[in-house]
Amino acid sequence: MKVKLLKITIALSVIYLTKQLSALDQWTEVKVINCHDGDTCHVEVSGALTFKVRLAGIDCPELGNKRNKNQSLAPEARDFLNSKVKGKKVFLRQIDLDHYNRPIVEMKIKEKIVNLQLLEKGLAEVYRKSGPKLEKSIYYKAESTAKKSKLGIWGLAHYQTPHQYRKSKNKKR
Repeated sequence: MKVKLLKITIALSVIYLTKQLSALDQWTEVKVINCHDGDTCHVEVSGALTFKVRLAGIDCPELGNKRNKNQSLAPEARDFLNSKVKGKKVFLRQIDLDHYNRPIVEMKIKEKIVNLQLLEKGLAEVYRKSGPKLEKSIYYKAESTAKKSKLGIWGLAHYQTPHQYRKSKNKKR
């Protein structure tokens, strides 16, 4: 009985949070526990509920696993993101949900959008499939500036996009 009640409470909390995050242009304060990679973080709301979010509008190099090695600059993207937000309070604005039902968000700390900072450092590229709720012109501008300066991924001799990397790894299975 207690387990069932706990599951219902958790489900209702997730529904509530998703509605909170998805309100048009509403920024919600959360604490970042950790960032698994350059575009996915584990966050905590109200000191109790935790969940994963994916940063909107960007695609970072992929971290490897037991079968695949890291893509170039993947650890650097993760470490940069963690240095900016891990253990800190940030604000999230939900743009959409991904295919895993994770909120896709813009993340802001000290009035700076973290998603854009990753692009400006050349640690991410613009995610081309983002929906219409995201104003992507500023994302393309940040990417273009990093490209011209050959920062991060744009300075690599043989850059493979995260999309190409995932596609090539899925074929090998």
